[in-house]
Amino acid sequence: MINKGFLIDILRQAQGDNWNTNRNFKHCQAELVEAIITKRDRSKKNEIMAYSTELADRVRERLSMENNIEIEEKKMFSGLSFLVNGKMCINISHDNLMCRYNPELEDEVSEKKGFLPMIMKGKQLNGYCYVEPIGFQKADDFEYWIKICLDYNPVAKAAKK
Repeated sequence: MINKGFLIDILRQAQGDNWNTNRNFKHCQAELVEAIITKRDRSKKNEIMAYSTELADRVRERLSMENNIEIEEKKMFSGLSFLVNGKMCINISHDNLMCRYNPELEDEVSEKKGFLPMIMKGKQLNGYCYVEPIGFQKADDFEYWIKICLDYNPVAKAAKK
């Protein structure tokens, strides 16, 4: 586990002295993960995107069990994205899942093991999160994340083309 004081020092160095120390510690962890990934991605622009092929296979196998959906895979977000019926559904980013789910489930989802909020430009994106491997190792946990992503997909907005 990351020491809170150490994390705050790193974030202050990265974001300046006006960084808010009263924020939820889970948010701090997510911002640090985002900062590390962003820095790593910028330094490796021409390298192959890194994601767990084993996890991608696991997601691919599970999605293939669904009827009446069209699945497309795209390399994006420093990993592999699974689009269902033309809309981003679930992604693999390094060893983590990146999930898109109904924002109304935010309180429930944030209590799950392995949950990390998605932070973009300093703001939490409700309806999106990262899930660390500890949160989907068990079959029931993995099924939970896949199910909430698939359940939200029919009402999710498609990206503008």
